[in-house]
Amino acid sequence: MGRAKTTERGTRARLWPSSVVMGIVLVAIVWLFTQAEGCGIRYTMIETLSFSSDDSRILVAKLSARNARTPWKLYKANVSRTLSWLDVPDGGRSETIHQDFEPGNCGTARRMWHLGRTSALCNPSNDHIAMSAFGGGDVTCGIGAANARVVPLKHRACNIAYSTSGRFLAASGMNEVTVLDARTDTVAMQFHAIDPPFLAASLMSFTFDDTRIAVACDSGVHVWDIATCTRASTILRGHEPHIHAIAAAPGDTLIVCSEAWVRRYDFAGQIVASLGEDGRWLCSVSADGRSLAVSGGGKLEIYDLNSNNLRQAVSLDGATALALSSDGSEVAVGLYNGRVALLDGLTGARRWQANPPSRYRWPWTLPALLLVVWICLAWRLSMRPKTLGGASCQCWGRIGKGRGIASSCLWIVSPLLHFCTEPASPLGRVVPPTRQQ
Repeated sequence: MGRAKTTERGTRARLWPSSVVMGIVLVAIVWLFTQAEGCGIRYTMIETLSFSSDDSRILVAKLSARNARTPWKLYKANVSRTLSWLDVPDGGRSETIHQDFEPGNCGTARRMWHLGRTSALCNPSNDHIAMSAFGGGDVTCGIGAANARVVPLKHRACNIAYSTSGRFLAASGMNEVTVLDARTDTVAMQFHAIDPPFLAASLMSFTFDDTRIAVACDSGVHVWDIATCTRASTILRGHEPHIHAIAAAPGDTLIVCSEAWVRRYDFAGQIVASLGEDGRWLCSVSADGRSLAVSGGGKLEIYDLNSNNLRQAVSLDGATALALSSDGSEVAVGLYNGRVALLDGLTGARRWQANPPSRYRWPWTLPALLLVVWICLAWRLSMRPKTLGGASCQCWGRIGKGRGIASSCLWIVSPLLHFCTEPASPLGRVVPPTRQQ
């Protein structure tokens, strides 16, 4: 009798580690279910890029979502925005600075997801980060710092732009444009501008002397004087062709990218140079005013603004964001797959490609598959005690032959329940049998 009990205890001691491992794995699978989302196509997009003041880092605003699986509609669900830094030398990424999340079905998500819109930027003078509320709203300055502050606006801001010196910050949306003094967080100028269709915000670009701002809205492209809050001139009138991007250039000129051409205008509305007869989506001018990068139509083109000549052309599909370093020697491009590439501004050679952090959740099929594997292993372990002998071990084998839901559940978790009926000897040590008198 003593030898049988000792053998049973030894069996339990040998099987105890596997039971502990199975319990830990089950807890991990349950945790994976809490971190998982529904299945569906994953969407990702680099919304905006901006270099730091010393060109050593790149601020990245990355959007991510999944298909809401609404029949006959391309709706997005669980939309998020993640801000992070990338190191220019090697593309190494740092920790997440800020993250916003909109759960559930967001419909078309146009107020959060649109090509050509900028919701977060780095101040070119002090690296302070400013952003508009996710989906539009007030502007928050100093993101990631201890003195972060919210600047309330009279309108919903969806698009923002910094001046070259970092003194002014412009925010547009809801048919209004507000220019803030970044040093005091006060309103320096505010005027009415009809937003272009679907973008829900006007395109903006400051002149190099910080005295005027060019605004592309539904009524055309106009130049406003900041000090007097008056319209100084009109470059283009009307909304045809559709304007995709603008960027101020030296000499009181403006780069305009439309669906039909790329041109350089003076503030009187005269064409200074025609840079392309094909439509382009994105453009960026370096802080020194010498280089221009234009993207669209499967190409990335770099121009010398001193001569308006094409310096380099590179094949590049699916660019969603564009930024030039202060001297134009480096070009950062956001790709359609959610990655960022850094190119040489002179040769067009790609230096590195990085994947910035974003909010990503596994589809529920992954933990479900792991649960199926766990059930199979639990079933094997539930049959294992039966072959090792002992009356208690045999009873668990008989439970597995039951025909009810309750008995099936006991069969699955029997590796755990088996070792909970009676504790094993300390440290798995088998107690030697006592001599029978």
